[in-house]
Amino acid sequence: MEPYRKMVSVLAELRTLCQSGFVIFVDVSMNLPRYQFMAYPRAWLLEYSDRQYLLQDPVVDWALANRGLIDWSELRDVDEVGVFEHAKAFGLRHGFSVSKQFDNTITVGCFARPDREFTALEKGVIDARFGEFLALLRKVEESGSEEIERLRELSTAISTSGLEGMTANTQAHELH
Repeated sequence: MEPYRKMVSVLAELRTLCQSGFVIFVDVSMNLPRYQFMAYPRAWLLEYSDRQYLLQDPVVDWALANRGLIDWSELRDVDEVGVFEHAKAFGLRHGFSVSKQFDNTITVGCFARPDREFTALEKGVIDARFGEFLALLRKVEESGSEEIERLRELSTAISTSGLEGMTANTQAHELH
């Protein structure tokens, strides 16, 4: 399977593993990612933006300052504006984040579910898929401008429709 289609398949698998969705920010520098895949519920993405939580989100603060994996429950005490409490209303009750460094940039993945904490095994599988996604993304980038454009279109499609459009968008992009 070509890298792009495999990457789309990994995103679909992450969607299955993370019932409340996920976000991936690739190569964050100067607080802007080169690619973003925002598959949280659309209503939460809008609310998060409207309230300007990015500047106050303890997950973002942690991810920019640290590398590794952290459960959101470990950050609740430093959530001064109630991002976690507010997110619960949108099904993001439990989650974890992974922060990785490549060269001079940071890549972050945040993964959520509504019903319980992720098990250690689930976190390991998701982190492995996240790493696989990033390796495939690099291969897609190496394959040329047409593939990069497809990648950007997928990023936009997922981020525009959120979790609700994730399945349709990944299926449509698997066919291209």
